[in-house]
Amino acid sequence: MAHRGALLALTAATALTVAGCAAEDADGSAACAAPELRWSVDAASAGDLVTLHGENLLSGCDDGQGETVEPLSVTGVALLADGELAAPPPAIDGGTLTASEAGDLDFQVALPPDLPAGTEVRAEVTVTSGPALTSDALAIDG
Repeated sequence: MAHRGALLALTAATALTVAGCAAEDADGSAACAAPELRWSVDAASAGDLVTLHGENLLSGCDDGQGETVEPLSVTGVALLADGELAAPPPAIDGGTLTASEAGDLDFQVALPPDLPAGTEVRAEVTVTSGPALTSDALAIDG
């Protein structure tokens, strides 16, 4: 599904502080949380500016095993509308957006203006280390 004139704007926003490791496992060792991307809202209208929040955007795991933990950098973002590329991937100012030391990153995404109601939108984010990350779904309302 091709969408003409799609616009994607990325703006780094204030990062929040959240621990990179989850609660301890049954054996007492820390269990590191997987990276997560989620929209700030469950539904939006075509053309809206919506915040995408990332947590645990870290390489490595601070679990006491001596592994180095570094924040990931986002090098690309694509919007998928019902599983298909919604617009050409945008350029990111400066080439990358880097998560905080805690692995948090918020940025804004301008949804393409021609998405029909009922479309399910996901963001696919390319990071400096590891596989691409996919967000939860955002519904386009009428």
